[in-house]
Amino acid sequence: MRQYTEADCMEQAGKPYTIHRKIVVLSGKAALMEKSGQLFYCQGGIGSDLLHRSGPIVGISLRTGRKEIVDRSKVLGILRPGHLPWMERKILASISPQEFGIGEPFKGYLCYCLLEDGSLAGGVWVESWEDVVVYTRIQKVYQDHIVVCDKEERVLLEIHRGCVINRTKLWMMEANGVDRVDKETEIFIRAEGGRFYGKRKLRLNPDICERRL
Repeated sequence: MRQYTEADCMEQAGKPYTIHRKIVVLSGKAALMEKSGQLFYCQGGIGSDLLHRSGPIVGISLRTGRKEIVDRSKVLGILRPGHLPWMERKILASISPQEFGIGEPFKGYLCYCLLEDGSLAGGVWVESWEDVVVYTRIQKVYQDHIVVCDKEERVLLEIHRGCVINRTKLWMMEANGVDRVDKETEIFIRAEGGRFYGKRKLRLNPDICERRL
């Protein structure tokens, strides 16, 4: 079994940082490591914010998929992109961004991830476009391909290695909600004639895909 160290974590330059909704690496000495592994998705807890270096955090083990509680002091850091194995990516793809459970099937949006070979990693149903944005922000750092569909399972959005390669027309939220989500996440949506359209960006065309997510 691979042992993760601080070399596998993003550099924070000595500054305080939040681990909320991040993939964190636990110390090899953590009590949970033997059964639950070192890699966790942090859902929250007192210890997850900028101001705490200790305190309980609630997370999901990317080895077992089970919810666990561990102290922030056992966290080495946030896992670097490209360091998440495929089995852990499958569990990550099936974690809902919603605080309480997952969305009801065929209501809201279907979000799922594909591995590099095109096989399904996993996915979830979410209730709102804000949930879609949170899901893509979590996944895009570690997944090869992300797909978002509407409740009819029609593709609305595809992100390949951080860049939007397919976006259909999107008209689904109040202007303030979309605008706020857009500015925070860099998923570019603009208002046009009272409806919302995604700016189409093609990965291999530098004139269109001028910025990466």
